[in-house]
Amino acid sequence: MVEEEKQSKTEKLNEEIEALTQEKAQLIETVSKLGKELKYRTIEIKALEPMQEKLKKTNAGELLRQLKKLEFKVQTTALTPKTEKKYYEKIVKIEKELKRLRPYLRANKRLKKLKKEAEELEEKIKEIDVKLKEIRKKLKQLINKKKAIEKSTKKGIELYSDEPDHMISMEDVVVIEKD
Repeated sequence: MVEEEKQSKTEKLNEEIEALTQEKAQLIETVSKLGKELKYRTIEIKALEPMQEKLKKTNAGELLRQLKKLEFKVQTTALTPKTEKKYYEKIVKIEKELKRLRPYLRANKRLKKLKKEAEELEEKIKEIDVKLKEIRKKLKQLINKKKAIEKSTKKGIELYSDEPDHMISMEDVVVIEKD
């Protein structure tokens, strides 16, 4: 009877250990995929950073503000044909300059997106690492418990619980006589 209980306990422990091991393997696989994605994002970020530096040296922001300002003025103000032509010439000039800077603007936008994605990937990896640590700790406990049960089976010791019972009943110590 005791042997059957020990076998059922070890079978349950084996099932738990197997389930945790599979979960751990899946999490490790996920971390490796996320790590590869993060690596590619990092490489792309490093490739785009020089373009961002060049964009900082230009006056792209100022040009965009001027363009919006001029377009707003043309749309909302009644202008003479001569002044309207001047505004359009300025707009065309600014648009040409912005067209030259467009690759840098795209690179800057892509860079911001990549940095955000990289941060999200790092957070996911950290979360999974925490889960992995918990699983490893639980696996260690289950394996130690299984070893203790197997050891007790070999030595013929009965384990009724995880903790030994330190209480001794009076019947074990004293012989009670009946009158």
